This record gives sequence, structure tokens and C-alpha cells, in this order.
Amino acid sequence: MKLTSAQRPFLPLLLLTAAAIAFLPFAALGQSAGAEGAQQFAELGSCKLESGQQITDCRIGYRTWGKLNAAGTNAVLAPTWFTGNSDGLSNALVQSKIVDPAKYFVIVVDALGDGVSSSPSNSKSQPRMQFPAFTTRDMVNTEYRLATEVLKLKHLHAVIGISMGGMQTFEWMVDYPISWILRCLS
Repeated sequence: MKLTSAQRPFLPLLLLTAAAIAFLPFAALGQSAGAEGAQQFAELGSCKLESGQQITDCRIGYRTWGKLNAAGTNAVLAPTWFTGNSDGLSNALVQSKIVDPAKYFVIVVDALGDGVSSSPSNSKSQPRMQFPAFTTRDMVNTEYRLATEVLKLKHLHAVIGISMGGMQTFEWMVDYPISWILRCLS
């Protein structure tokens, strides 16, 4: 869902509120650890990019911990930082008990271009220089497809990230604010 012109004046408030919500899980230090997640892949087919180009045979890596609650409201998505991968981020979030998989359904996503998800280094149909340039918005759009089309989520409790993962978090706030930020406030 995109922001309407009536919603745009509230964007600074939404960003501040979402940033506060995004960092609430960091207060969870000391909670019990969950099981380690296995590497999984979502085959998204063609991913149309903001530039009009597309990634063919688009594939997104991810790992999950915990269980989605009956209401479907406890999913926390964490995209990776530049050159980071879900294995490394899982150590930072899950293993160190920052996000408790006993309470949250934790999804750690390998962002486009990290060498696990579709990247110039691993694409068979668009190798190296044939791989199209992509933006942070393109990364988030693939993460949104993973969440909605593959994992069948209708709601995210939070999106959290560090470094480029934080930039993706801000892009989530701009591109999909109503689908998760406002629900977090209720």
C-alpha cells in the first residue's frame, strides 16, 4: 500500500513511531533462545524492478525461528546488511537472544545481492554484468513477496535491521506503512 497525499504529512511521525517500535525487540535481552533455523529458499519467478528491468528466476534465501501465533500477529522480519547473510544475522538476533523465538515468529531474509539470494555471483540466467541493477525498494519488494506470497502473512509485528538492513526497514515504512506500522500501534 502506498501513501496517499493525505497521509504524507504524517510520514515523519510514522517514521519516528516505527523506528521506536523497530527497536523495542532489542529490550528482549536475556530471554530464552530458540532453535536454529535451516536455510530455505523462496522461488519468486520474475521480479520486476523499479527500473523496469527484471530479475529472472528470482530466488530469496531466508531462515525462520519460532511459530506464528493463532492471530498471525507476532512475525518479525529482519533483512540482512550489505554483504551479510541470514546465518550471520541469526547469530546477532536469535542466538544472542535479542529477538525471542519463543514469543515471535522470526524471519531473517537474505537480501538481494548478498550471494545467497539472487545475485550477480550466483545467477545462471543473468550472471555478473548481465544482472540488473536494483534498489533498496526492489529488495523490500522481494521481501514483501516472500512474506505475503510464500509465508502467507497478512501482518508483521515489526521489521528490524542494522546497516543496510536498517535502510530496508525504512523502505518498508515508506512502501508498506499501513500494512504493519499502524497495526503495531493498536
